[in-house]
Amino acid sequence: MNDNARGTHVRFGWTLLTIAVLAGALLESLLGWRSSLLGDDELRHRLWSLAHFHAAFLALLNLIYPSAPKSTKTSRSLIAGSVLLPLGFFLGGLAHPEGDPGLGIWLAPLGAAFLAWTGVRRAIE
Repeated sequence: MNDNARGTHVRFGWTLLTIAVLAGALLESLLGWRSSLLGDDELRHRLWSLAHFHAAFLALLNLIYPSAPKSTKTSRSLIAGSVLLPLGFFLGGLAHPEGDPGLGIWLAPLGAAFLAWTGVRRAIE
């Protein structure tokens, strides 16, 4: 992995971690203030918590990823999965019909597929 790709993962990791921390603070604030935006909607609460957790975890994964040589394809796949998985959870909880997540949830399995592909490629490299 070249220095440019390493820098990309580090910048992306810190950016995603910042977003995840701010999202977590917002979630905690909404819960603390007993906001109807989150408190009255259990599905939104669950999906947004999943988005927050996955964003934080994937940010940390992106920060440690440059520590060993890898291919450019797995690098791009990790970034794509790191964006799509939490975004799918967030959009699924943003506007949804009663009892079901919104259409944005379809991004989550796509992101998981990118992450699984990254894991398989790393295992056989």
